[in-house]
Amino acid sequence: MVELLNLENSLEFTGKVRLDDYLPRIDVMALTSISEAQPLVILEAGAAGIPVVATDVGACRELILGSSHEVPPLGPGGAVTSLANPEETAGEIGRLLTNRRWYERCSRALKTRVERYYSKADLDQTYNQLYEELAAEAKKEVVN
Repeated sequence: MVELLNLENSLEFTGKVRLDDYLPRIDVMALTSISEAQPLVILEAGAAGIPVVATDVGACRELILGSSHEVPPLGPGGAVTSLANPEETAGEIGRLLTNRRWYERCSRALKTRVERYYSKADLDQTYNQLYEELAAEAKKEVVN
């Protein structure tokens, strides 16, 4: 496909790489999936302060735009686009790359959101609480 589209000078297939080596070289992360749950790539980009443009699938909207529980609201960390709409996606990427104020605002918002709501400690606590609740429920069922 790369040869067919004459992209040999534009693309490089590196194989496995160290994320720490590549994140500083990325200006905008684009995720155009047709299906997702909670994409780790958005959290990784956000932790590095890289704004994201993603399709409106799974938890992308909440990760990028925040949830109603976000107090105070942090603002967008990029843009959420319609599914299978390359023009809209390209437009939002272009906006981030050409409007420095918008880029900085999105970068700060997403970085703060990831730090505030998606830390490893919070994740561990949430899973521990869930396991404890499920174990207690299972114990009740065994007794009954």
